[in-house]
Amino acid sequence: MINADAQTPDRRRVLVVEDEAAVQASLAAFLTHHGFSTLRAASVDEVLSALNGVRVDAVTLDIHIPDESGLNRSGFAVLQAMRLMPLYERVPVVIFTGIQLPSKDEDHARSLGAVIVQKPLSYKAVLDCLNELSAN
Repeated sequence: MINADAQTPDRRRVLVVEDEAAVQASLAAFLTHHGFSTLRAASVDEVLSALNGVRVDAVTLDIHIPDESGLNRSGFAVLQAMRLMPLYERVPVVIFTGIQLPSKDEDHARSLGAVIVQKPLSYKAVLDCLNELSAN
């Protein structure tokens, strides 16, 4: 897990989950510029470690992230695990992915309370979703 910026108590904390370093860094910088405190993770194990180590207010989640354990877990496994944790069962999740998800996967993600933003939509679309979900 990488601290992308200094932790500021008056800012909402977002965990940016993305395995492409350039996308991860630029999305974290964009969200920081727009008033969020960000943490970054690039693999399933980093995400799970972050969620067990610090409270986050929202998550941006790429679906295809590495799983060093060999269990072939994905962003969907992370989302499912989050929804089983009392601390994260209602935390806003924006799936930010570059792949077209099959309709059954989209339905599954939505049933778990996630919003899907398809890359290459702008980071503003992610920001708008985070703001809207956080307001509810």
